[in-house]
Amino acid sequence: MSSTTYLGPSLPGVTHHRVSLNGAELHYVSAGSSGTPILLVHGFPESWWAFSKVIPLLAAKHRVFAVDLRGFGDSSTDAGDYSSGASAADLHVLVAHLGVGA
Repeated sequence: MSSTTYLGPSLPGVTHHRVSLNGAELHYVSAGSSGTPILLVHGFPESWWAFSKVIPLLAAKHRVFAVDLRGFGDSSTDAGDYSSGASAADLHVLVAHLGVGA
């Protein structure tokens, strides 16, 4: 996980990250340090910020990750595959990268 300087909206206790995977660069945030991991995935057309009110509440007892899917928020918007299948593949690789999968 690499943290990055981020100029958009943020929250106390939230760290911003970028990861390159499947030909895209995804932005995600993390909060909390222990407990069950939770991955928050926004709908259309939103970003991780859609969860700004629940992240602090969940982070009190969980490790929370909220991702910007490719083409949204601060993730890459390059030409590429923006299908739901590509998003599912990205999330699968992200979970492995985070080391929180079963």
